[in-house]
Amino acid sequence: MEKKLFKLHFRAAKFLGSEKVCRNKIKHPTEEKALRAMMHHNEWDGREHDVEIYPCPFCNQWHLGGIWPTDNIEKFLKSKSLPNRIKDKFKQMKKSRHVAKKEKENG
Repeated sequence: MEKKLFKLHFRAAKFLGSEKVCRNKIKHPTEEKALRAMMHHNEWDGREHDVEIYPCPFCNQWHLGGIWPTDNIEKFLKSKSLPNRIKDKFKQMKKSRHVAKKEKENG
């Protein structure tokens, strides 16, 4: 896996959390073993969809998961950046104050 894609998957996995990216997943100790499992899965006629490998920041091994294009990972990480999280929190606070004000007015 190229270095940039490795880093993107690793960062995204941290945001998603261990429940989503690690728990109940088969752990492959090396990238090579994960690649073999991926190729075997993607050649299987009974599969629902193709998969790709990704590094896990929680168990420090490799897992298989649905294919996540690089540009989608970048968009996901950008949406989780600190400025966007602050904006989202500010919007939530404004909405909460607005709702509280309406409730107070209505009685």
